[in-house]
Formats: sequence, C-alpha cells, structure tokens
Amino acid sequence: MNKLEANISLIIITFFAAIQYVFLSGVPDTVSHFSFLCITNLIGFVITLALFFSELFRVDKKQLLQSLVMSLLLFGFNIFLLLGSSGVGATVSACVLSAYFVFIPVLAFVLYRQKPSLNSLIGILIVLLGLFFMLGADVSGLFNLNILYLVIADVFFALYILMADKYTQGSNPALLAMGQMFFNFIFALLFWSGESLILKTPMSIPTEPAFWGSAIFIGFFIRGLYGIVQINAQRYVSPLATSLIFSTEIVMTMIMSPVLSALFGGVPEVITPFKVVGAIIMVIGILAADNGIWNAIINGAKQEKGNFAKYMKLMLLSAVIYAVVDIPVQTTGFLTFGSYVGIKNFLAPVLGMQFGIVGVIGTLIATFLSALVFNTPMNLVLLECVSNIVIGVGIWIFYNASGKSRKTQSKNTKDIISYIVILALLSAASGLLSYLFIEGGDFVTIFAAYTSMGLLVGIPVNIMISGIFCFKPIVRLSGKVKYDMEGSITSASESLAMINDMIEETALDKLVGRKRIYEVQSCVEELAIRIFNTLPDTEIKIFVDYGDSISLKFSYMGEKYNPLHIRKDEDKLDIISLTLIKHRALRATYKYIKNENNIHIVV
Repeated sequence: MNKLEANISLIIITFFAAIQYVFLSGVPDTVSHFSFLCITNLIGFVITLALFFSELFRVDKKQLLQSLVMSLLLFGFNIFLLLGSSGVGATVSACVLSAYFVFIPVLAFVLYRQKPSLNSLIGILIVLLGLFFMLGADVSGLFNLNILYLVIADVFFALYILMADKYTQGSNPALLAMGQMFFNFIFALLFWSGESLILKTPMSIPTEPAFWGSAIFIGFFIRGLYGIVQINAQRYVSPLATSLIFSTEIVMTMIMSPVLSALFGGVPEVITPFKVVGAIIMVIGILAADNGIWNAIINGAKQEKGNFAKYMKLMLLSAVIYAVVDIPVQTTGFLTFGSYVGIKNFLAPVLGMQFGIVGVIGTLIATFLSALVFNTPMNLVLLECVSNIVIGVGIWIFYNASGKSRKTQSKNTKDIISYIVILALLSAASGLLSYLFIEGGDFVTIFAAYTSMGLLVGIPVNIMISGIFCFKPIVRLSGKVKYDMEGSITSASESLAMINDMIEETALDKLVGRKRIYEVQSCVEELAIRIFNTLPDTEIKIFVDYGDSISLKFSYMGEKYNPLHIRKDEDKLDIISLTLIKHRALRATYKYIKNENNIHIVV
C-alpha cells in the first residue's frame, strides 16, 4: 500500500461509516447497546481471525499491550458517544463528533512535542468554519451536558488516532486490528453482564431481524473492514490527515441521505444552503491542511507563469465554440428542453479534458451570453452552469490526474471505459445536485443529456483530437509533461545512432511494429540531416509519444529554418525523401517562436 492507496482506502471506509447510521437506526430500543457492541465486535474479530489466522504465531506481549490500549480508547469513545448522542439531534451529534481533529495537534504537541504546521492550523480553522455552517450558523444548542460527553468522546478518538499512528509504525497491523476487536468484545461482554445484573434482565441474544441486519453490516464493514483498512492505511497517512478525511463523514451522510432514504425508507436529511456551503468549506479546509497539495499548487503556479495570455485565448476560444454550437440550435428549436439540453452537452467533458478549468469558464461565459440573447430564466442558466462545472472540472481532475503522463486519448479499452465511467458518475452527480438545489432541475434529463452527448459526440471528438493532433491536455493540474521517449541529437555521428536505439527500445516496449519503428527512425534521420546542414551547431530535442498514431516533436534553437520546406535548388533525392515523410504523416506542422524552431509530425 502506498500513500495514494491509503488515502483512497480511508475515503472509502469513511463512506461506510457515513451510511452506518441508517443501520444503527434499525436497532430496536429494547436491545442493550452493550449487547450490540459485543456481537458486532465478535463478528469483526471472527472476520480478522479468518483472514489473518497465520499471523497469530507472531503475537507478543508488546502487541497485546498496544491492542489493549487501543481498545480501551475506542471503547471509551463508544461509551461517551452513547451517553452524548442520546439527548442530542443527529446533525448536532455528527458535527460535534466530526470536530475531533481539533484535538490532534494539541495532543500531538503534549505527548510528542510535535509542532503543527501553519497549513494544518489554517485547515483546521476552515473546517471548523464549515462545521459552523453545517449547524446552520446556530451554536445555541451546543451548551449542555450531552455535548460535553461528545467532546470527551472526541478526545478519546483523537488519542486513538495518535496511538494507531504510533503503534502501526513498528507492529503488525493485522494483530493490532485483531487484538483491538477481541478486547472490545471482552469489554462489551463485561459491561453487558454488569448491566444485566443491575437491571436484572437476562443476557439473551436478540432475535429481531432488524437487529441482525444492522449487526451484520456494522460487524463486517465497520468493525471488520473499517478496522483492518484504517490500521493498515495509517502507516502511510499522518494522524491529522486521517482525522480530516474522517471528518468528511458528515458531508457524505448528507449527500447519501436522499439515496438511502429511498432505498431503506425514512425521512431524508433536510439539505439547506447553509449545509451545502458548509460541506464545500470543509472540503477546502481538508485540502488546505495538506502540505503536498500546497506544494503542487505553488509548483504548478511557477510552471504556468507567463501563460496568462494563452489561457485567455483558450477561454475565449471555448466560449466561441460553445456559443457557435448552442445559439443556432436554440434559434432553430432543435433539441431544446429548457435551453440546457442539446448537442452542446458534449462540450463540457471535451473542453474540460483538453483545456481544464479554462475551458469550463469559457462554457460559462457562453451560457450567460446565450441567456442574454434568449432571455433565459436564471434557474435554467444556473442549472447549465452547475452541470458544466461539475462535469467539466470533474473529468479534468479524475481523468487527466489519474497518472503522471496521462494523455487525453482513447487508444485502448481501458481509456474508453475510464471515460465512460467518469462521465456517467459526474453526470449523475450533476443531475442529483441540480434536482436537489435548483428549481426545475431534472435528474433523468441532465444525466441522459450529458452522458449520451458525451459518449456519442464526445468520444469521436476526443479520438480525433488525440489521434490526429496528438496533443496532451493544454492546461494540466501540475507537473511536467512526461513523454514515452525523450532525447537529443547533436551533429556528432554517434548521437543519431543512440537516438535510433532509444526509439527502437521504447517502441518495442509499447508493442509498436517493426515497420512503424523504421518509419519513425527514417523520419528522425531525414529531418536531423536537413537541420544540421543548415544549423550545424544546434541541438535537436526529440519527444515521442506512441499509440495508434505516433507523435514526433522536434525543438531546436537558432535562426528560422523549416526543414519541411522544399527549395527549388535541392537535390532530387532529398526531395523524394522529404516527400515520403509528408506522405506517411497524418499532419506536419512548423512553428518559430523567439529563436526556437518547433516541428510536430504525426505518423
């Protein structure tokens, strides 16, 4: 497991934690809380025992003691959670419990003298502001004994996170998870026995179907899966980052509430504008607390310095393309449904993939321009803008950021499937948000319109862009573009031979046929000879991307010289060689900017 996998795993188990409340609400009031804790921890222990039975021979006193400490902290959290949540509303309870990350830096400083970073403190303040909005900007209900119990529960869980981080660095995570659930089972059994003696009630195992449905879900997903994944993932993620990820549980609960209420019955969570704003602020706070994200933003800003004019041109180009597709369609009345459905729906994912946020802003400009022309109601304008932002920005992030050298291509089944799945999920998210918050929002229409146009028109357009023009995303999230092969040639005779060897080696790794390899090598040789005949002291940088089409980029400094141009006095053999290159090429372009010659050939 690496850091990325650990973060993804923590987000997934946070999702399971967010939906557990639906199952907890199904536990009958007549059932003892301690019996529920006892049975669910037993289920979790059995699962971990079955998975990691062979690890038992490694157990020692140190790991048993660590498991005992972690189980005590977790059991203390559960006790005070039961005491506090009994007299407080679900939203308030979730908000207070989500704030335990505040205690992480304080306890880390007290226990280990670890000073929190400025980014961490800023992130904490932003997330607290988000929680304030989640409460509807009303904190009057926070001052009572139940809230104090929940705050104590927060302290227990913060300590648990810190101990888990410390122990997992030098102990077997499987044994810690197993021991933690075993001791929690023992503690719950003892408390259940004590409760039975005090209240003089039998310790009978509940038989209600609702109880066992909840117990199996909690035991498997929360006690078993959650415990195993969390302890393993915390070896790669800091305690504060872990707690901030877990704090998004309330946001996931809010988002999933309409879906869960439809599946399992019940009243869905009332989603107010305050809660939406609070959720957005919380996500911003979590991102702000991550040093890695700040570094990526700073580095990206340095790399993109001086590109403002280019981005403005791309923004205006996107706006023009969107308007040219949209306005004639609305004028003719073709496929008009509330002014936001039409052929133009393919442009949000395509412009998002190719131009990033710049392209999405262009679609927003065109949307408002179209609204002025056709006097479109503001709710429909807002509906279109929300859909374009969610789908355009989302596909930019999830598709282009899925790899360091991700290309906006559709060369294989994996690329096609990735595009389809991401587009469908983002279209569904856009439809759901529009349905919940915007008057006139139609989930089915938005989902169908953006998904169908994004597939039927978007895929061919993306294939054309990547297959014929062969360019990577113009506006990238961060980082340097990585090509399949990079090298340089000088006028030295061995230099060209080395490049040919590099081309052959990398092309064979990409399963490129021998005939195609020869075409690329001959193209490089011919252009290199022509360039060095005119500019003998220059250095030619070569960048190659392999696929159905092979992209060759040449860059060299010096006076303006276009080797693709045939002079009248040239030898016939040279003309024939150059003609062959042009015949093989899907496109061949030359550009000269500030003493730098650039050639792009697609073969």
